[in-house]
Amino acid sequence: MIGAPAVPVTTAGWARRRFVQAAVLVCCSTLFCSARPGWIVRLPDSASPQVGGDVDLHGLVGRWVRTVDSRYGVGNPRAHSIGSETIVIESASSNGSSARYTKLHLYREQVGDQGLTRGYRETGTIARRGQYLLFTPERGESFGPTETQITGADDSDATHIQLPDPRELVWTPNGVPGALLFYYEPERIESHPNFAAGRRIAPRMTPLAYEAFGEIYDHGIYEGAEFPYDFRSGNFHNAVEIWNQKRNQPHGYVKTTDSDGT
Repeated sequence: MIGAPAVPVTTAGWARRRFVQAAVLVCCSTLFCSARPGWIVRLPDSASPQVGGDVDLHGLVGRWVRTVDSRYGVGNPRAHSIGSETIVIESASSNGSSARYTKLHLYREQVGDQGLTRGYRETGTIARRGQYLLFTPERGESFGPTETQITGADDSDATHIQLPDPRELVWTPNGVPGALLFYYEPERIESHPNFAAGRRIAPRMTPLAYEAFGEIYDHGIYEGAEFPYDFRSGNFHNAVEIWNQKRNQPHGYVKTTDSDGT
């Protein structure tokens, strides 16, 4: 709950404006917005020499998390937001070539006495070839964005807000986005001056194009690829690091547990 009982606001449109503005900022964070190439929605040909070694999906089962920071600065306690963006890979086929997943994105914010809540969840299948994973949605559901007016609460401090329980939301079926490739990086040890044995870097999977709340955007790590299914060039790896080092809206999901965490 957001501090106190929430009352629906009659002036619909504020929520839409907030997320339209956010989408514009995401798109314009690059020098230009480019059309997505067709190859990022299908797996590479198994005969392609640049595909790389196969990924056994048994090792990917577990919870993957993408960092979500507040959209608002710490200097204004009356404005705050929180979010959670996770993918749970639930099971893999016996040969490890396919798996099922559930994606859940939640967002809540409060600005003064105005609140906003939004949610999206998606289920589907994963197939793999080389370092690439193809996520194919089968069902998508959304909640909101729903705006609320916070009544009977101290609106001078919004940092107390909490995410909604997805089990308590009324989900509405909606169209699902198309399939999308993710680039997979296994766990690795990176040299570090403070760690004699090196620093462990957790497994990470990054969508070729940025996706959030059921939308796929026209920018992402594909822009660094020198050719379809590139995973070796310096330009591509630089793009992967740049998009994952963004303080706001990093693109990749990092593995945190080997189970669904429930």
